Amino acid sequence: SHFSGVELPATSPFLSSNLKKRLTMLQKSQTKFGYARRILALPVVFTVAFAYMVNAKNKEIAKTNLEIEKAVSQ
Repeated sequence: SHFSGVELPATSPFLSSNLKKRLTMLQKSQTKFGYARRILALPVVFTVAFAYMVNAKNKEIAKTNLEIEKAVSQ
């Protein structure tokens, strides 16, 4: 019951353990693998951006070719 005299802790021991792990993770310096992942992500980003630009340019060239074909056929 409410007045049984048993006091419950204000925080759960499970939460405090996870909190401690997260705090130590935030305070820990970056690992070599984290740095390597960031470095490896750059070529992926550049490749995607380059592919998008090439696709846009190809559409522009196709549109220009279509206009030229229409002008020549008239």
